[in-house]
Amino acid sequence: MCGVEEQTVNHLLFECPILENERSGFKNKMIINHGKWTNTNCKLVQEHTKEFIEFIKSIDFERL
Repeated sequence: MCGVEEQTVNHLLFECPILENERSGFKNKMIINHGKWTNTNCKLVQEHTKEFIEFIKSIDFERL
């Protein structure tokens, strides 16, 4: 746990400092492939499944 916030889905996707590198890569792929970054987890899962799965696979859950 990062100790900064409660470990919610939104925190892990958009705020957790431990996942900054993974999130940065995810954001860059979204911007390159779709021209924008979305800030809702529902849109990430429903509209950008491929990038979302790649992001999840990039996380080392042992660090959390």
